[in-house]
Amino acid sequence: MSEVTNVSDLPVRTPRTCVRTAFRAFSVVAVLVAMASGVCAQVVIDRAASILIYPEIIASDTRDTTIQIVNTSNAVVHARCFYVNFAGTCVTSAAPCVTTNDCSDCVQSGAVTDFAVDLTLQQPAFWVASQGRASGPGALVPPVTIPFFGELVCVEVNADRAPISGDHLIGEATITDTSSGDVAKSHAAGIQGLAANNGDNVLCLGGGVTPECPTGAEYAACPQSWLLDFVPDGTQDGILGAGSAVHTNLAVVPCTLDLLNQNPGQTTVGFQVSNQFAQTFSSSRQSSALFDTPITSIDTTNPTQSIFARTTLGTDYARAVMASAQGNGFIATGQEFHTTGTSAPSEALSPYPQGAHAAGDRITLP
Repeated sequence: MSEVTNVSDLPVRTPRTCVRTAFRAFSVVAVLVAMASGVCAQVVIDRAASILIYPEIIASDTRDTTIQIVNTSNAVVHARCFYVNFAGTCVTSAAPCVTTNDCSDCVQSGAVTDFAVDLTLQQPAFWVASQGRASGPGALVPPVTIPFFGELVCVEVNADRAPISGDHLIGEATITDTSSGDVAKSHAAGIQGLAANNGDNVLCLGGGVTPECPTGAEYAACPQSWLLDFVPDGTQDGILGAGSAVHTNLAVVPCTLDLLNQNPGQTTVGFQVSNQFAQTFSSSRQSSALFDTPITSIDTTNPTQSIFARTTLGTDYARAVMASAQGNGFIATGQEFHTTGTSAPSEALSPYPQGAHAAGDRITLP
């Protein structure tokens, strides 16, 4: 396990801002509208935050995840972290599953493992999900149970382990294919703290005053929707050429989590997909979590008939707006695979947050 002694030694990548300067073959008008709407205000990836949500942590026979968390301040920072494993079991067959794509009666686990991390000034810490962290600065981190398909949530706290609005944490996760060595790196979603944080174990993300949130919002809201530019599934890769195809997996996790009772929240996600001819297709999906899900299995069991498929959209690029149609807000991320006959190199996809989930969300800590 490698360590660096200064934040400047951490490998860096240019962060994707909330809006690209130009979308793939789409009108720049959409960029100007997004900039005017202030879509950066809710979830941050290039600035420090008080809550980090890593929406896709995988540890299996073929993939593993390296987790990085950085203290950006010049003082010691403490965090409570929680693994949430969505890997579950099919009721009828008792076979392992992750979502109802694996079996119609999949029951997701939602099992929670918690641990504490203490970071000295300007300190990054690293560990591999399947191995944990047995020594070194920071803390002892337990290895996850294999298979693990889930998320990691880290909350900044004070020395007494009470939540605070410190905004000192940045994180990244790198998923590695252990057989090919292919890697895909993505930022943790950062939720910044607000002044009205009462330090109890119910974290109020956006929304107003309620019995559970007597001081109102304590943290910025989760987004109301996410914007994803993507290559329609099955499109030939422009560089790899004949025999190649692009495929996308999507991960969606709810912002509302009852970590005390190990009960992940439910959310209904509406999908509106537009091709380059401005033709629009729509679908929706209800779930506790859509985890590592092929994008063409969200709306149908026949991938070629999916609204995300090249055979349906008829263009080389498309845009999906993913919105909270009912229930809780959510965090989204993706991974794009470029397959050939012998390999499937990948890259992380970062959807763009838009608006605020007006009803608010809650994270309940043990």
